[in-house]
Amino acid sequence: MERFPRFAEYFNELLKEKEPNALQEEVAQKLGITQGALSKMKNGMMVPSDDLAKKIADIWGVKDFKEKVIEARREDTMKILRSTRKREVDEVGKKIPTKPRLPVSAAAGSLSQYSQGVLLEQCEQMPIIRNFPDYDYTMFIKGNSMEPKYESGDEIAIKKAEFVIEWGKDYVLDTGDGVIFKKIYDEGVNIRCVSYNHEEYPDFLVPKEIIYGFYKFVGLVRV
Repeated sequence: MERFPRFAEYFNELLKEKEPNALQEEVAQKLGITQGALSKMKNGMMVPSDDLAKKIADIWGVKDFKEKVIEARREDTMKILRSTRKREVDEVGKKIPTKPRLPVSAAAGSLSQYSQGVLLEQCEQMPIIRNFPDYDYTMFIKGNSMEPKYESGDEIAIKKAEFVIEWGKDYVLDTGDGVIFKKIYDEGVNIRCVSYNHEEYPDFLVPKEIIYGFYKFVGLVRV
């Protein structure tokens, strides 16, 4: 059964581009995998592990290969969750509680340039994650500036902070210049945004006047 159809389409196009005249046996040997594993990836039955994805990206020089693998896993997880949700609804005969997933990603490296308002009807409704504290939304993060604590593709649960901001904690900022996920500190009229990946991403300031909302990080889902 084809679990990863979009990845299979992408992977087969990549094979045509990178190994146009190679036999399957030769490709498998070059990538250090069995012909069976190669066949499963071509047919959408599996995606590579993180280590194999990095190896393939290095061999073929494809920078976004890991992102494609993460996206494929995410889509598969969503299909499973939707299937589970439908089954539970059918079995119980009532709608299960859900929370909205925002249709934006927090760009952990810089401002995302997302400036449109998020409408509730745009949000996918996901089953509540019961082992989390109370939260308002979930959303995906993107980029490597929050590594090693967070990885690109992680889904985070967030809660709108109405009155108290805990400085030195991780927050999503909804700003006029985009959606940001950082550890934050008070700097008078600005908020200082700090990455965990200090070597690649220096601190930067965001004026408080362009911040529409503070959302505290309360939980993490990693596929």
